[in-house]
Amino acid sequence: LINYSLTTLPDIPIYNLDGSYATVVREGYTNPNPIALAMMDDILLDRQKLTGNIFFEVTPIKNLVWHAELGYDISSSKGERYKPMVDLGGWVRSSNESNIQKNSSTFWQLKNYVTYSGNIGDKHHYTAMVGQECWESSYDFTSVFNSGLPSDEVHNPALGTGTPTINAGFGSSSMASFFTRLTYNYADRYLGTYTYRYDGSSNFGPENRWAGFHSLATSWRFSNETFFEPLKKVISMLAFRPGWGVTGNSSFGEGLIYNQYASYGSYNGVTAIRPSNLRLTDIRWEKTKSWNLGFNLNFFDDLLKFDLNIYDKKTTDLLNSGVRVPSTSGFTSLSSANVGKMTNQGWELFVSTSDVLKFGKFHANFRFNISQNVNKVTEMDASVLNTVNAEFNYKDANESPLKRVQVGHSLGGIYGFRFKGVYAYDYKHNGYFLNPDDNEYYLTEPDANGNLYNTAKATGKTAPIVRDAEGNVIYDKNGNPLQMVYNYGGGSEYKFEGGDVIYEDINHDGQINELDIVYLGSSNPKMNGGFGVDLTYGRWTLKTNFNFRVGNKIINLARMYAEDMRTNKNQSAAVNHRWRTNGQVTEIPRAMNTNVSGDIFNALISDRYVEPGDYLRFQYFQLGYSFPAEKLKRYGLSSLRLAASGNNLIFWTKYKGVDPDHSASGFSPCTDSSQTPRSRSFTVSLNVGF
Repeated sequence: LINYSLTTLPDIPIYNLDGSYATVVREGYTNPNPIALAMMDDILLDRQKLTGNIFFEVTPIKNLVWHAELGYDISSSKGERYKPMVDLGGWVRSSNESNIQKNSSTFWQLKNYVTYSGNIGDKHHYTAMVGQECWESSYDFTSVFNSGLPSDEVHNPALGTGTPTINAGFGSSSMASFFTRLTYNYADRYLGTYTYRYDGSSNFGPENRWAGFHSLATSWRFSNETFFEPLKKVISMLAFRPGWGVTGNSSFGEGLIYNQYASYGSYNGVTAIRPSNLRLTDIRWEKTKSWNLGFNLNFFDDLLKFDLNIYDKKTTDLLNSGVRVPSTSGFTSLSSANVGKMTNQGWELFVSTSDVLKFGKFHANFRFNISQNVNKVTEMDASVLNTVNAEFNYKDANESPLKRVQVGHSLGGIYGFRFKGVYAYDYKHNGYFLNPDDNEYYLTEPDANGNLYNTAKATGKTAPIVRDAEGNVIYDKNGNPLQMVYNYGGGSEYKFEGGDVIYEDINHDGQINELDIVYLGSSNPKMNGGFGVDLTYGRWTLKTNFNFRVGNKIINLARMYAEDMRTNKNQSAAVNHRWRTNGQVTEIPRAMNTNVSGDIFNALISDRYVEPGDYLRFQYFQLGYSFPAEKLKRYGLSSLRLAASGNNLIFWTKYKGVDPDHSASGFSPCTDSSQTPRSRSFTVSLNVGF
């Protein structure tokens, strides 16, 4: 909807004089009226939800505690969507449609922990715990669709005259876990925790359903050693916390270990079915082995606190969806598969203060955090690499981001061509022909340098001719400069002209092709972080939080759509600076509508549209007041607090899109094609205690 709003021609009215929605008829233009698109359909959602949690603790003998807990989440919803008939020029819906879907889901979880704690003397403290967890999640849905309803006032699909479509489905998944944890503390100086858990998931087949995971965490608090006493007035806490562990991931879809079937035509009047998947009986847990080095450093009786963590994570049996298989299997892909290995290395730093500023009723606390993570693909299945790193599609390359996965590099890499500007002159006006008569183009008056020739050579500007690595012009056998081409000898061969985009010819072979594709940046940020200030004055409190991101890149597809001038869609004001005549220097190429001029290639993915995604966001603000407890007693209240808060208030960025908060997904780079930006919200709350 946002994309339609951006690309709809601005001179098209929203309403006709009689108040009805206006048509959007234009030659070569087919966008629907975006306001009508948003307002005419009836979309309703009714949702009910019930959640709860109960627990009890029993101490049958001294130092032994049994904790049991039961949680549940029951929900149901009904969604309705009605689409009326529409006849607005290029947007026609000849029949109305109604769709109703009902969903219900149930989730329950049971936990049991038995913990024994004890001491040996005054310095040795230990705990031993064994536990069990299990949960199950189930759902079902029913939907009905029909068209040709007799009236826009009645939305019951049963009244439609079209062919009704009925869908239904159900599913469930479950997990059971058994675990133990042992902790030891010697004089609050040496601490250790060992944990082992044994998890089973219904997502896996019988042979791979269960897996065991170990972890070990230790800590040495230097500041509690006797030799550290002279430094305690300055350094109140110093600790070293190494750790190691293994975790598992089973999130890849439910029911995929079974054969699934779908309807497929009919035979002798009876609906036929066929297998719709390959059973995933051999799929395994994704496992991540990690080590962590933690450091705690506090100053001046914990007035200033530092917490640093350095980690290294190695993931094996990486789970991925849509993995291609040979077509001889009867299918084109697996729903999921274990496809490779990946590492994540990084660090996190958290800094906080106590009441670092304190004057009478006023005091202030500060906090700051910053982190960095670098991922790297260390191994990948060949079928995934062949699928993701597909051959470059020359014909449909405009506006098409490239997916690339390279072993030894991070996910989220952005690949494309290097943008070097716009050709100031067309080929005929290049001025480098060996026949002087072919260079006879003149300006109406001399330029600032006294030059009269209207050619690229005379003015020192650009033209679409081929040069070698030293910048020398390359000629054909007739003494004519070679003209730059796109995909030479291919079905989409195109000769560049004045006003076309200059893409860097990396290997100087005189053509722009996939050999000129280079790395343009990473979708992953170099740094993430945030900071905040909490102020208190008497009963008033003010809390703020900011977050930031540094170093990531975004492909701004929305700007590309609004500047490429390939169709009759609305364009941004930037196109007013487009190339129009020989000799003009600009960053905006010429207008070339594909409906008239055929294929042109001024909208290939290049660093022209790759923008920095750095930002600073004022994320949260809360102002609150707590009423005096002594004045509330007469009303039977123990506490009363009034607060007003806001989320996503404002951000600062050089990014030219609507919102820079985008990230890469899977093997695709980070793109922005006019997605709905994050909402801004304001809340007033009243907390009452009795």
